[in-house]
Order: sequence, then structure tokens, then C-alpha cells
Amino acid sequence: MHETGPFSIPAIRDFVPPKLRPWIIIAFVIVFQFSGGLYLAAVSEMVGSTALMQEDIMMAGYASMIGMGLTFAIMFRLKFRFASKTSLMTCSIALIVSNLICMQTHSIPVLVITCFFAGIFRMQQGTPVAGYFLRVAFSGVPGADFFQKRPGEAFRRIVRAECA
Repeated sequence: MHETGPFSIPAIRDFVPPKLRPWIIIAFVIVFQFSGGLYLAAVSEMVGSTALMQEDIMMAGYASMIGMGLTFAIMFRLKFRFASKTSLMTCSIALIVSNLICMQTHSIPVLVITCFFAGIFRMQQGTPVAGYFLRVAFSGVPGADFFQKRPGEAFRRIVRAECA
């Protein structure tokens, strides 16, 4: 059984040392955030290698940022619907495919659409991680147990308590 301390991560197996668990999650975040379509700091290199205009590549980078911003509308619904393992595997596969498409394409619409979806999956990867850090942030709130059988009930209890 998993411990229920202030920073327990039930998605990681028991044989992993507890002091190493947060660093594994942080490593996942770093790897995911440095992948996903374009790297806007290297726009001039991409202009030279793909023979596209700088504005087109910047538009693809902005599409990635828009995708990251739109994810927040559905982030917690998907977090409570899918397990962390399923979410991480889906996002990993989607980012691998989007990176391969972005490396091979010279079409601007394909690049922009792929970067948009890469941005969505980059932020969607953060839903398992957000759950772990939400537990720490709301540890003092009564009834805010995010790892119960019906996690949506914790939010409903918090909202009811604030409305009363």
C-alpha cells in the first residue's frame, strides 16, 4: 500500500525510493517540455534548413503556444478520466509522431497543425504531474483528497464549502 504523506506519488511503484520520486517526475517534465514541434530559439537555423520564411516558422511556434493554452480548459477532466500511465504513454506517442512530422515536412499548414497538437500534448502530459502538486497545495483544505476513488467529489466538496 502507498503511504499518504504530504508528497506521496501513488503512480510510482513502491520499490522506488521516496526521495527519488519527485525527481523522476521533474525529469519527465523537462523531457516533455523540450520536445514538441519547434524550438523557437532556433528559428534562424530552421529558416536556413527548410527554406521557409521566418514568419511561417514563428506562426507554427505560436500555434504550439495556443495549443498549450487551450489545454487548460479540459486538463482536469482528462486527468480524472485517464490513469497517469495511460496519459503519459498517449502523450509520449503523440509527441514522437509530431516530432517526426515536424522534422520531415516542408509544408506550412502541416507544420502549423502539427505544432498545435504537439502543444496540446505537451501540456496534457502535465496533468499527472499537476495532480501530485495539487495534493501538496491543497493539503490543508479539508476534504481535498485528490487520490480517492471518485476524485471529482473532492472538487465538489471544496466548491460547496466555499459557496456555503
